[in-house]
Amino acid sequence: MVYSQGKIKMKLCFAGIALLLLIAIRLPAQEWRDLLVRDAVAIKGGKMVYEEVGLVKIEVPDHESAQFQLKLKSEAPATGVISRDNFVAITTQVFISTLIMAIAEAYEVPVSTFINGFDYKELSTPIGTPDLEINLIMTRDGIQIELVNTESNQRSRFTETWDNFFKK
Repeated sequence: MVYSQGKIKMKLCFAGIALLLLIAIRLPAQEWRDLLVRDAVAIKGGKMVYEEVGLVKIEVPDHESAQFQLKLKSEAPATGVISRDNFVAITTQVFISTLIMAIAEAYEVPVSTFINGFDYKELSTPIGTPDLEINLIMTRDGIQIELVNTESNQRSRFTETWDNFFKK
């Protein structure tokens, strides 16, 4: 299915807000306090790196329940290419849109229906091998988004220049 850039941006915005509300509602008081003071981005080997592992549970009416472990890794040069704020913003937008829109489309339900049946718990470390990996690589010239099914080792990549990524 092909979406116009405007529709994708609207869906990104809706999905992002809905996911933030979903996560905020389900976090106990101490967890959100710890989350607010923790740095999301580390500097490793001259690169900004964001890594997260979580357990996704999906219960959508009239569909079989699913659970899988997800790993997100995003990296970009630490200086001269992208600000830390934009690195976090783009990582978050791409992660949310890729995860929610792709899975909602696979379930063939509206994003709002999918979000109601979506549960995500961040893990401190992976439990064995994550089932799905989302890798984001940002460079001076653009971004590459890679989805990896670790069971089949099937990879899908989307590479875009910054000019095309930000086109309206």
